[in-house]
Amino acid sequence: MAVQREWQPTMSMGSTRILLVEDDPRHCQFVHDLLSQQGWVVESAADAHEAFVLARQYEPHVLVADWMLPDKITGGVLVALLREFFPHMHVVFITGLPVADLKGQARHLAPCEFIQKPYGAGELIDAVLRAEAGAHANRLAMS
Repeated sequence: MAVQREWQPTMSMGSTRILLVEDDPRHCQFVHDLLSQQGWVVESAADAHEAFVLARQYEPHVLVADWMLPDKITGGVLVALLREFFPHMHVVFITGLPVADLKGQARHLAPCEFIQKPYGAGELIDAVLRAEAGAHANRLAMS
């Protein structure tokens, strides 16, 4: 994947926990490293089952997930399951599919946003920053 390097490092809110769900090992490592370099605490899962188990232990604030996961489970199904336990969680989907089509399918999963492959590092970081801010505001409102 070609990476655009025009982005500048940002400051995250610190202890935000991100759960990354990506079945492609190279893409997973790339995204994990990128997000970790920004100061976020990142755990990775290769499929929905592993993500669900990790999420119960890890309690993520933000989910970054591929829309198409192994075993014919979509990121949308995963989000619906995880929101039962983590209603404050914000979501960034990464997909190679046409985003316009998916937005209609995911309307009930809001707040979420989509990034279409190929994407630049800055685009992903900006989306995660927005998700982090939303999750942080939700946590404050619930306190």
